[in-house]
Amino acid sequence: MNTKKTILILAGVFLGSITSAQLFWNPPAGSATYSGNGGNGAWNTTAGNTVWWDSATNTNILYVTSGTQQRIFEGQGTLSGSTDIVSGGQIIFQNLTGNYAFSNRVRPATTGVNVTSSAGSNNVTFTSGLRIGGGGTTIRNDSSGILNVGTLFRNDGNPTYTITGSGITRMNEVGILGGDPSISLIKSESGLLEITGNTIARAAGNFTLNAGTVHAQGGAPLVGSNFIWNEGTVRFELEDDTAWTIGAGLNKGTGSTFAFDFSGFNAGTMGSWTLANFTSTNFNASDFTATGITYDSGLSGQFVVSADSLHFSVIPEPGTLALVAIALGSLLFFRRRK
Repeated sequence: MNTKKTILILAGVFLGSITSAQLFWNPPAGSATYSGNGGNGAWNTTAGNTVWWDSATNTNILYVTSGTQQRIFEGQGTLSGSTDIVSGGQIIFQNLTGNYAFSNRVRPATTGVNVTSSAGSNNVTFTSGLRIGGGGTTIRNDSSGILNVGTLFRNDGNPTYTITGSGITRMNEVGILGGDPSISLIKSESGLLEITGNTIARAAGNFTLNAGTVHAQGGAPLVGSNFIWNEGTVRFELEDDTAWTIGAGLNKGTGSTFAFDFSGFNAGTMGSWTLANFTSTNFNASDFTATGITYDSGLSGQFVVSADSLHFSVIPEPGTLALVAIALGSLLFFRRRK
């Protein structure tokens, strides 16, 4: 059986009438093309808009010269070259048999990246990040693997990126690539966004949490302007994470559930932690709930909101304080009688 022809026919059945430049990195392991362009495989295509670019300055690069069709990746592979990898349409990963890795920065269209549920537990990694145009670019992961997007760079304008889907998306930060633009980030749907760097929204950009969970684990997370919290959960590891630095307001949005997930923390002693610093807020302490935390006997937790910061404190339970007061009072009484 011809493996290449079989893959292309199946792709046509699944995609129906969608016009796509279909790219596959799944040649037979024993074929002559297995160690060809790109390192671990050869690219096959059913459309003419995607070519190998081989010149003195751009070698071994998948470069889209025209068209805005979807670019669909199946199978598995590693792609490297000497400059940005450019796509004129959305980059889709489906029916993966292994991990994908891109060592060069990738420039998808504003339609962004989509890792479908059929990618399974395989990971997709953009080691050098994504360089994305202005507008509402969407980065979606619905797989059970991890989508590593590296650093998000803007290609032009003052863009807003949306991280969505039911899976785990891991990013470093939003980075500078020419000037210091305003870059905003939106987190939607049920998945987890893990941030391993510092800058989450740059300059006058906002971070908006609409749903799911965000965990900033790379140091002091920085939001250039406002943190707009409509719904969803902020994961905060009390022993390891650092307070969010918000350039403007921590703003209560349209939702009703604002949860901090303390990730299995056991509170054995009293203590206080700063969760966020800001210039203003319309939150009250009673708006927040704590999950993922257990307390030793006699202890409880409370949120404290000041004019410019949000804290979480572990304190004695009210009943414990009353017992202490009674004990102290009794001790003073008996001392006076003596």
